[in-house]
Amino acid sequence: MLSFFISPTDYTSHTVVVDPHVDATCTKTGLTQGSHCSVCGEILVPQEVIPMTDHSYVNGICIYCGAGDPLNPDRTALIPGTDPFELPH
Repeated sequence: MLSFFISPTDYTSHTVVVDPHVDATCTKTGLTQGSHCSVCGEILVPQEVIPMTDHSYVNGICIYCGAGDPLNPDRTALIPGTDPFELPH
C-alpha cells in the first residue's frame, strides 16, 4: 500500500487581497468589503450585495442622478435631458 505524507510546511498561507466596499446609489447596488487569495483564488470573506438606495430629491430632482420626482409636478430645477419623465421632442 502506498501512502503519502504532507507536512505542514508544504502548505503556504493565503495571500490576502481586500475586495473594496462599493457604496450603493439610487442607480446601482453596492458591495460590502470582502477578501480573496490572489494565489489560489479562494474567497476568504465573501462580498454581499447592498440594495440600491432611494433617490434624494431637492427642488424636485435627485441630487445624485438627476431624475425627476414623480410626486412633484413642479420640477423647475431640472437639468435638460435628465428627466426620465420628460417626453421626447
